[in-house]
Amino acid sequence: MGAKHGRVLPLVGNTRPYMYDVAIVGTDSRIYADRLTDILCVLIGEEYQQNVEALNALGVFETTDIGSEPGLGDILPMELATSADEPADTGPSLAQSQAYQQAQSLLYDLGLLRTAFAENLRVDLQAAINADAVADGSWLELTDAEREELVLSATRGGGFPIGIPGEIAVWDETADPPAMVPVVRPEWRSAIRLVINTGNYLPWTPAPFIESLRTAVDTEGITFEYPTSENVVLLDVNTEEEFIESLIAINYLTMATRPSSQPDPAFQKFVDDPIVYPYLRRNQRAEDAADANP
Repeated sequence: MGAKHGRVLPLVGNTRPYMYDVAIVGTDSRIYADRLTDILCVLIGEEYQQNVEALNALGVFETTDIGSEPGLGDILPMELATSADEPADTGPSLAQSQAYQQAQSLLYDLGLLRTAFAENLRVDLQAAINADAVADGSWLELTDAEREELVLSATRGGGFPIGIPGEIAVWDETADPPAMVPVVRPEWRSAIRLVINTGNYLPWTPAPFIESLRTAVDTEGITFEYPTSENVVLLDVNTEEEFIESLIAINYLTMATRPSSQPDPAFQKFVDDPIVYPYLRRNQRAEDAADANP
């Protein structure tokens, strides 16, 4: 953790390093943070930061994303969140309050900002994937509809891919008599990876999500299909944690995570761990001194 290892880590209160140590691949930029929210404030910019500050000011949500707790944006989009059962410990007054509704709106806006950031990444990623497909000749094996989807996904401001219509049979209890009926759904079956930004689809927009499928042949020569993510690149904006995991998966970021609990047994007796609350160490000394000198 010193200069001889290449860099000196900044410390919180001259006591501990930040929990998240993030590098933006291909640059010399690094982000040090204790919350996933703060990482995205740096990446996405001022508007994200302003929404986070406004959400903090409301004081509706008290948890952070330290350890396994959710981040500020880790909540369903507003349409779903407002229809969900209210938390048992909040009481009906909180769910009905103006602050609660403002918080839902701000969380939804944070999701839209993640979506917009992911759009630029989708275009650049898809363009690179398409170029590789042209270079190795696999582009020529695609149908016209598949090529159109891949070009659309790589076009800035051109919309977003909606998949190739496919038909499946589903059981319809409402039919008279009940029977299997055909249903059309959007699919992606090509081996060329399609970059998907989840913010373009339900529940964020009315567009149905694309089902990614592949076909294979079993040992008896029977062809079958199976759902898979091997032919898609997913930019998942639904929560802050999932979005950062997506950025790591596409090698946009690397992230080292340090423990949220104190690994030193000498300090594990504290109820509130001093790796998160370094001032407790000082307070504990004062309490010990008071006990020794009643």
